[in-house]
Amino acid sequence: MKLITRIAFATLLTTGLSITAQAADVKAAPAPAQDPIVQHLKLTNDQVAKIKSLHQQLESNVQQISQQEIKDGALINVIDSGKWDEKAVNDQLAAFSKIDQQVRYYRVKYYFEVNKVLTPEQRTQVKKDLADALSE
Repeated sequence: MKLITRIAFATLLTTGLSITAQAADVKAAPAPAQDPIVQHLKLTNDQVAKIKSLHQQLESNVQQISQQEIKDGALINVIDSGKWDEKAVNDQLAAFSKIDQQVRYYRVKYYFEVNKVLTPEQRTQVKKDLADALSE
């Protein structure tokens, strides 16, 4: 029984940490200079500079997301106690969801602002590339 508890503990700990890490990971939106799309779309230096500024704003916004509602070990404590605590579990899961939602919000806002920097031809190319990628 202790082995099962330890396995569950390790799984929840890993899951909790990975959710938090994913939420704080803005690397999913690559830095403009490292993005092959910059070359593919033939972005001007001015566009690259604007997109780089938007990317820095994205990083700043994500770093400022509060993680105070996440309580270390809350889910593990429920499992170890042997008593189901609906409020503690729901509060912890809601905290994870709130952070994830805020990160997604800032990413969508970033892509919206990047779209405004692009020319109509570049937007058309992006739509074509996305359609091609989805059809594969």
